Amino acid sequence: MSANTDPAKDIRSDGGPAFPCPVGHIECAHPEGLSKRELLAALAMAGDFASQTSDMGVIANDMTEEQIENRVDIYFRFAEAIIRQ
Repeated sequence: MSANTDPAKDIRSDGGPAFPCPVGHIECAHPEGLSKRELLAALAMAGDFASQTSDMGVIANDMTEEQIENRVDIYFRFAEAIIRQ
């Protein structure tokens, strides 16, 4: 892990910033923005939402919090696997 003790901010754990601002280039309101981990998880979620069919399954409006959290865990597992490559 880097010198930063917060694993959520460790480049190896989250991939670093997805859209970093070049130093000295422009003033950024949120210089860190999304991490690559968060962006990749969001893309996995978007792909999952876009592929909803009666054959593949659907995301139901009445999903429990546990079911939603399980699905979110899957999105982040995909993101972490990509970052490890």
